[in-house]
Amino acid sequence: QLRRRFTQRLGVEVDISRPQTVAAVTRWRPCLMWFDLLHGHRMLAGPADLLARHAPTAVGATVPPIEATRLLLNRGAGLLMALRQLIGHDPISDPDFIRRNYYKCALALGDAVLIAHGRYHAGRDRCVQQLRWLAAHDSAVNVLDVETPYRTAVRFKRAPDAFPQNTPGTDALWTLVDAWRRVWLHAESVRTGTPWLQIDHYVRWCGLREPERHGLARRVLYMGAHLLRGVPSTTHPREQLYRRLPLLLDRTAVNHPTWAPQGARFLRDWEWCR
Repeated sequence: QLRRRFTQRLGVEVDISRPQTVAAVTRWRPCLMWFDLLHGHRMLAGPADLLARHAPTAVGATVPPIEATRLLLNRGAGLLMALRQLIGHDPISDPDFIRRNYYKCALALGDAVLIAHGRYHAGRDRCVQQLRWLAAHDSAVNVLDVETPYRTAVRFKRAPDAFPQNTPGTDALWTLVDAWRRVWLHAESVRTGTPWLQIDHYVRWCGLREPERHGLARRVLYMGAHLLRGVPSTTHPREQLYRRLPLLLDRTAVNHPTWAPQGARFLRDWEWCR
């Protein structure tokens, strides 16, 4: 009710998280969400430095490289949903869904590159500057060609109503898919120290993407959660998603008869483990 009330009152979409106690803030772990909140929040009531005073120093210092992978997974899932709706496998959820997810994914590509290289900043203008610097000084970043789409996505984020209301077409989405694949391999190459040149090689890699989440106690929890869904596994649910999404975001796979059902199953699994 609060979300709907403030969305109507302010004229922008409002989201509300679960309540955060001071004790919970002291236990925050470094991640993109807390980094953005810590650097970009505005206190409406109470001490202005409440979060800064209680959040662990590491939370505001940097964003772990795995956050680039998680961000690309989530925005890639949104891109897959947009593709399915545009192609006709799913009904269009709302008139602006495809356009909104197109720009969110374009923004994520630049953010993922910045996170991978330890140059992400909560301020968008600084991010644009850092991305330009990386493209000028790192040939591997330059060939990704994400700076111009990123700048456009930043403008869209700040003033979506100033952009044309037309929905991006299939060609535009597939161009973004190609960029997503390039950035995915680049970010994972930087993070893992392995120069992934092809998606197939990355998908076949048996290593854990998030090894820090696979202690013995957690593996037991994962096994129980998976068994409830009839899937025998002791790994975090995201581990398989990291392998499946790059194969679905592929121009050559879309005409295969298994693409639509596999995509639907992926999105169900992605929603389950969010």
